[in-house]
Amino acid sequence: MRDLLAHMWYLPSMRSWCSCPEPIARKKFQMLAARSEIQVDKDEVRVTEWRLAPGSATGHHTHGMDYVIVPLTPGEMTIVTSGGERSKARLAAGESYFRKAGVQHDVLNETSTEIVFLEIELKA
Repeated sequence: MRDLLAHMWYLPSMRSWCSCPEPIARKKFQMLAARSEIQVDKDEVRVTEWRLAPGSATGHHTHGMDYVIVPLTPGEMTIVTSGGERSKARLAAGESYFRKAGVQHDVLNETSTEIVFLEIELKA
């Protein structure tokens, strides 16, 4: 059962799961865009709330500043590097983590529940 679930992809446009290989799922069914809202933007810091609905992704990006992530909901994100390597990141509400500038990745929500977190970018 675990192997079967590892090869299933949530398709938000169809509100169902697909057991096709990932490249086919990604090509045939586009991920939704994650929603972001800048809450604070000052000379020293920018705070952005991110909402990843099931089946959504941030899109590939490079972090230009050091940053802190503050999960507001528990969940599991899929991280895809620029080289295509995939890993899972478990989030616990309120358990923050720090990353240095230069991180390149796409963040996907391949689960059936929304993921919400704050991104605090340190400008100064």
